Amino acid sequence: MSGQEDHPGPALEEGRVFLRQKARTLREELRQEETFNINLTIASTPDAQRMTEELNRVALQLATEEIDLARSGFSESFVRNQIARRKFTLLRELGPGRCQSCGNEGQEEDKMVRTSKTCGELRDQQHWHHESCLRQLFLEAINDEEKLPPKCCENAINESYGFNLLSRHDRQAYKHKREEKATVNPTYCPTCSYFISARVIERAIDARVNALKQLKRMPIGHISGSFNCPRCKVSVCLLCKKIEHPGEDCPES
Repeated sequence: MSGQEDHPGPALEEGRVFLRQKARTLREELRQEETFNINLTIASTPDAQRMTEELNRVALQLATEEIDLARSGFSESFVRNQIARRKFTLLRELGPGRCQSCGNEGQEEDKMVRTSKTCGELRDQQHWHHESCLRQLFLEAINDEEKLPPKCCENAINESYGFNLLSRHDRQAYKHKREEKATVNPTYCPTCSYFISARVIERAIDARVNALKQLKRMPIGHISGSFNCPRCKVSVCLLCKKIEHPGEDCPES
């Protein structure tokens, strides 16, 4: 061993510099392409930023392909035509396709969100939704747990995509429905059938325990008491989960 680090030869380093220069040139050309700029106007803000960042990768890929074609002995006009076709293909892949819900293309007044990049039979397709269509999928899931979680093909859509389009009230309603579906033995209001979160019951139990401790009456066994339905405010027995029956022994005690 010579004890010296290996360094790339002048020819290799020169080739890398040439590749980087070619990629920078192609990147600027891509930024001027009408297809790219149309895609920017119809993509959601986060996706537009992502597309701009991924332009570096596309430019480097094109630069590598162009150099390889030239080295293979193809004519300059052939290489130019091939790269022009590849530009169009790669830019189309980079930007929004048709909406998976309505089948229409994006429009500036209805932005598109990339909801999945691993769809299709080969698991390599980028799928998009209009913001309005995506919002509708999440609203439908609030009223129908069979549609929860919203999916693109067989993939669950990242909830953050939908939450960005929902009001605060609708986000809370979605989370409530999600909790209801995940609860093994759900509790429902005996009056209005509203799903009662376990957190509501736990808070009522904690409050009852604290009240008994202040009276220096340590709780033994089941904790009796009640809680109010968040929707209709009816008082519900903690033990039997039916309408509170003060002065009567609970059959669940």
